[in-house]
Amino acid sequence: MTGSFDHWDIDDEFSMDEGAPRNGIKLALLENEKAWLDTYRARLNEEFSDLVQEVTVYGPRARGDLRPSARFCTLILISKGDWFQKDAVGRLGHMVDMEGFFVAPIIMVYTLDEWLERGEAGSDIFRAVMRSNARLT
Repeated sequence: MTGSFDHWDIDDEFSMDEGAPRNGIKLALLENEKAWLDTYRARLNEEFSDLVQEVTVYGPRARGDLRPSARFCTLILISKGDWFQKDAVGRLGHMVDMEGFFVAPIIMVYTLDEWLERGEAGSDIFRAVMRSNARLT
């Protein structure tokens, strides 16, 4: 896939990983990915403003990788909730995608407590997100 894209410089305040080097961190998004992310964030704010604490892009796009095979990965942290609320937050992102963005995002949703537990346990997914991420909200 080709097309225009944005590179967003990520400031220190936007990185979740306190130990990672900051220089060279770029959030690279294709036009449709940026449009999807903007729309998803707006809908999250409309429907789940009391729950959503943070939206983070991690993985290849947070490292500036624009190859078509690179996946678009997002982590959504919510203040509290059960599987029903987490499913609704993630499903909203997929519903937005079906409106014609064609991003096919990976969306993980955790409560803040669950995410902190993953960090304390040293889970693989926690470490992977911490290696390359761009916290947006």
